Amino acid sequence: MIKKISFIFAAVILIAASSVLTACRTVPASVPEGISEAELLQLGQASLDNSNYKAAEFYYTKVIELYGQNISSVIAAEYELAHIKIKRKNFAQAKPALQRILAYYDDPQTSSVLPPAYKKLVLNDLAKCEPKPAKSKTKKKK
Repeated sequence: MIKKISFIFAAVILIAASSVLTACRTVPASVPEGISEAELLQLGQASLDNSNYKAAEFYYTKVIELYGQNISSVIAAEYELAHIKIKRKNFAQAKPALQRILAYYDDPQTSSVLPPAYKKLVLNDLAKCEPKPAKSKTKKKK
């Protein structure tokens, strides 16, 4: 009898835990009116930290949609969207997105106002998009 109760209790705990985890993976349908760029970026980062890529993509896309006139926020959001592709190992889609961001840094009209840290992050992620050299199967002689 005690084993049966323990099993039922364990099953209830497991179901509750999976419900909580599933609830954390939801994607919002909208954002509150008047939400700031910083708040949207923070929501995107929190979603990314929780591996909820779909929610992160939603928030970063909203940053671009609502605050596209601020190039610094656009760079941050576009980078994070490309970085999600890197995390998912979708290098073919990430590479052109990263190259587009790099083009902002090559433009003299925008490069001076852009956060320099993102350029380094973009270059690091672009390196991940390149195929790894094949390892030689020949053994070196000593």
